[in-house]
Amino acid sequence: MSFVPAVYAYLNNHRPAFQQDIEWVNLTDNILFTSRYIVLPAIFLLFWTIPAFHRSRLFRLFALFTLIGVLLHYSPIAASLFNGFSAPQYRWEYFMAFVSGGAVAAGLERIGGLTMRQLIASSAFALLACNLAIRIDQGFDAGSWQAVFVSLSLPAAILLLAAAIRWPRPLLKKILAVYIVASAVVFANFYQADAILEIGRIKNVNEELLTTTGYDSLEIRGLLEEIHSQESDPMYRIDWMEDIRNNTPIVQEFRGLSAYSSILNKNLLYFYLYDLEIDMGRESVSRYASLGNRANLHSLLQGKYTILEKGDPNVPYGFEELTASENFVVYRNTNNLPFARSASDSYSEAGLETSHPLVREHAMLNGIVLDGDGGPAPLSAADQTQQYQIQEQAAVYDNGLLEVRGETGGIDLTRKDGAVLEGDLYVSFHLENEASSEGFILTVNGYETSRKANDSIYRTYVDDLTLRIPADENVKIRLPQGNYWLTELQVFEETYEVLEAQVQKPSGASNIEIDGSKVTLDYDNVQQDEYLFLSIPYERGWKASVNGEKAPVLKANYAFVAVPIEAGMNAVEFTYRPPYFGVASAVSLLSALAGLFYLIFRKRQPAP
Repeated sequence: MSFVPAVYAYLNNHRPAFQQDIEWVNLTDNILFTSRYIVLPAIFLLFWTIPAFHRSRLFRLFALFTLIGVLLHYSPIAASLFNGFSAPQYRWEYFMAFVSGGAVAAGLERIGGLTMRQLIASSAFALLACNLAIRIDQGFDAGSWQAVFVSLSLPAAILLLAAAIRWPRPLLKKILAVYIVASAVVFANFYQADAILEIGRIKNVNEELLTTTGYDSLEIRGLLEEIHSQESDPMYRIDWMEDIRNNTPIVQEFRGLSAYSSILNKNLLYFYLYDLEIDMGRESVSRYASLGNRANLHSLLQGKYTILEKGDPNVPYGFEELTASENFVVYRNTNNLPFARSASDSYSEAGLETSHPLVREHAMLNGIVLDGDGGPAPLSAADQTQQYQIQEQAAVYDNGLLEVRGETGGIDLTRKDGAVLEGDLYVSFHLENEASSEGFILTVNGYETSRKANDSIYRTYVDDLTLRIPADENVKIRLPQGNYWLTELQVFEETYEVLEAQVQKPSGASNIEIDGSKVTLDYDNVQQDEYLFLSIPYERGWKASVNGEKAPVLKANYAFVAVPIEAGMNAVEFTYRPPYFGVASAVSLLSALAGLFYLIFRKRQPAP
């Protein structure tokens, strides 16, 4: 009942496709001495070369899994599979520490039947394998602590094992076992100090960091408490994140708009990367954060508050200052939409596929976007691209190729008539850097976002960007020195007439309650709309009922849930269970009962 939902979650998470070449085989890593990921214990290598140990089914089981792990270790394709078919990552290899340890434990049980001749032959094979690993590894440093430690630990293990064979006493076997554990602990700590604490800079994640303002600020805590004390509506979200710490809402205990992407399924990441092209301030395959200061999305998803540093110009439209501290300001959304909204006009994802993200926002405001085909014709938005002319700034721009010659440069989009309406601009374009290994900072007026280098394993390869900026007659796109492909430029005006019209509509929702995996509410459908939308992320596993009758849970507005409703009062209930939880639980229970029955039956059988 845990395994099946876990597999489902793995298959329904999302990492953007890794577009660099991934090798099937790469033999450069030295798994016996200096691997970055895992170093096989020398005692395992010795035990694995002893044929007598392989007569044990338990030893064979662990040795086989270790061997499979070693083979997969040398396949970047396998590392990609374990990372959701994205960039190769080797975090799964801690599994080999477990299975190789199991093989060593199983081998210790069979020392009593081992002969000196068998030990001599196996030791020769083990020492030969270590010698080959050293000779093949062109970057091997014979003076490194790993090389010295492994080179000494294997002969020491052979000598202790020989003593245990020559004088088969329990004490010597215990000494050997203690040596194996102690050597593993010593190696692990040396490795941690060198490869993890120093090179990986994990030493910086310490008590000092966890108590600093950059991780869990008391100043921010005070502002959060002030928001909570003034807020009567339970369904609100706060747009705030400490630096680039995606799980800040979990740490600081508030309903936020950021999280590490593996926590949720692919629908929400699709919503960010592809469906709405929401810029998150920092490109990465492993996160979602903020809503790009886009007021429509804040209102649709209960983004009622945002916390910004003083002087930050990126205040979403319609947000007013609520309170402030020494370094930060809290802004409150004046265009709030209810957690549960009804709609009749339905649009389809397929019908909006070629529409601008602003058009999709308007579709979600005016009605509801459903998965599949059908629905009325797509809406339109104010495309003002032709009203802007391009001017080069410390750069040459020709047929989409932007060559920035100054330290920074780019292009200005200047409105021909100089007119500026109240509201925002949505500036969209396709942007690629020609440099293979250089990340860069992109700024558009007062908004800044970072993009990964082309060879970064965290690059999304999602290069269609839509950035919101306050309306201005000049749009200044700036990049560092280099060559870029900047194409498909579009400028849309957003005056927020659609949002403000929706804000004026009364909400029919009442008695909203969330209890664990259950959401209940009453909705008075006076408009006789067809659907009720809730800003709850869509997952397979949600079930719904309306007035006591089972209702289908629809994927709505790209990543959230909706149900059909009736005219008048509707008692709506949502409940969540992991996918296939009932069937998987039944299988688990029946298997446990069958295993128990077998054990009882076997115990009652007479001895042969």
